Amino acid sequence: MSTRKTSTAAKVARPSAAAKASAKARAVDATLVNPGGLDLRAMLERLRLPGLDASGLIESRRKDVKALLAANERAYSGFESVVRRQGEMLAKAMKQLEADTRETFDAQNAGERVSTVSRQAQKAFGQALADMKELAELSVSSNKLVLQALGQRLREGVDESKKRLAPKR
Repeated sequence: MSTRKTSTAAKVARPSAAAKASAKARAVDATLVNPGGLDLRAMLERLRLPGLDASGLIESRRKDVKALLAANERAYSGFESVVRRQGEMLAKAMKQLEADTRETFDAQNAGERVSTVSRQAQKAFGQALADMKELAELSVSSNKLVLQALGQRLREGVDESKKRLAPKR
């Protein structure tokens, strides 16, 4: 059994979390500019089309991808909110079911039990409708934020294209 000593230099050489995040961001930017190993900027510049701003075009697409990534994160966050709220609603419903079951069995006679169950069923149905409405509103709110973000980038992209295609004076 051998023990291995690590030098101080080896410990210092490990990248920090910030350095890893920075490297990852550079890799994402490189992928956006150079997806699949293609050098799009060089390809567009070789075409040498008059009035074509290759860097501007690539920058615009990079912004599109970043907007899509941000919209995806918002959508996922909204999904998480809905799922979390559903879990809370389920836990509350289970507690209510337990309380209702006790109340039903505590009833003295059959008529009282039928009345109790009927009242509980009405209450549970009303709560289920309210919960469904709340979840729908939560989903709509989340989707609205996502669509607003995408709509904003779409407007920006259209404005960029108009500027790029406008005749030079």
